[in-house]
Amino acid sequence: MVPKDPVKAEEYRKKLSEAAKKSQNDPDVKRRKSEGMKKYYENNPEAKESSGDVLKKYYENNPEKRKEVWDRKKGVRRPFETRQKISESLNKYYEDNLEARKRMSETTTKQFEDTDARKRSGEISKKYYEENPEAREKMSDIKKKYYEDHPEEKARLSEARKKYLGENPDAGDIYRKSIGQYYEDNPEARLKASIRTKTRFEDPKESEKLSASLKEYHREHPEKGYNHSEFMKNWFSFSERQNQSKRTKKSYIDKQWMGSVKYYDGPQYCEKWTPELRERVRAWFGHCCVECGAPQNGTKLHVHHVWYNKKLCCDDTPRSLVCLCQSCHGKTSAAKGKERDKFSIHFQEIIDTYYEGRCWMTREEMKEFKNNIG
Repeated sequence: MVPKDPVKAEEYRKKLSEAAKKSQNDPDVKRRKSEGMKKYYENNPEAKESSGDVLKKYYENNPEKRKEVWDRKKGVRRPFETRQKISESLNKYYEDNLEARKRMSETTTKQFEDTDARKRSGEISKKYYEENPEAREKMSDIKKKYYEDHPEEKARLSEARKKYLGENPDAGDIYRKSIGQYYEDNPEARLKASIRTKTRFEDPKESEKLSASLKEYHREHPEKGYNHSEFMKNWFSFSERQNQSKRTKKSYIDKQWMGSVKYYDGPQYCEKWTPELRERVRAWFGHCCVECGAPQNGTKLHVHHVWYNKKLCCDDTPRSLVCLCQSCHGKTSAAKGKERDKFSIHFQEIIDTYYEGRCWMTREEMKEFKNNIG
């Protein structure tokens, strides 16, 4: 019972407050309290609704208290396992209570109409995931597994996003610009996304699915296809086509293994990599493809770096070259990782076994060869 003396009453309240704080930090007390509240609300659903309404009304009348709670929770993150348990229990609750789910959805939508609240929430999540990259990966894996187990939810989310972007074209532009800006600031993220997309569409089913969806979209929106076609025609004026062609060739020179002789010159090659050297390689292998045996006919055979090192004449790496037809060279150029190592070992064995470990004629041998065929 509270003492009547004001001084003693204040001391009494302080003791109660300290005892309550101490009990809140005790995990056993917290667990028992949580279980008791859960059981009570299960037996008295109207009390749960009444409590929620009272709390909601209290925060509406006292926004500074809501801010105080928000600031206290800012940056505080429960352990991952705890959040996962909470998420599972909430999912189960909302599956059994569709009306509550609808109310929560409306509340969240209303809350995020406030741009400051949306921005604040995004910044907190971004900061947390930057500090805890493993949590980001876990969350990504959980979402992937969830959508794999619930394809209807994935379809529903996709339709909702399409509908929203259709009704709000400005939102789509903002989203695309933000994504573009993000990839400009994070080139490694762009590379990961590119690899992920390429890997995904290596699956023929995914490729066919995309193709079918694009065809269906253009059937339903023929004006889009026309507009795109007209845009590309107008954009690719004659001068622009010339510039694009130059940029494409430069990209191939800088990044790709091109078989055509006219693209061999570039800063990525050793200065000793000359047409005269490549001709001596072709002559040594009898102007035939080392892999399939196809003879050189009209178009010159490609000269392939066995160990994929374009600087091989300027460093200490094995100087191994072979000549290949366009088809075989395309296969070696497209290979990656272990497949590339297999090609390298395979061609090196051919050179060592059948060509005395050599892969080009000397200048004297080449001069004699030309005199013989001349």
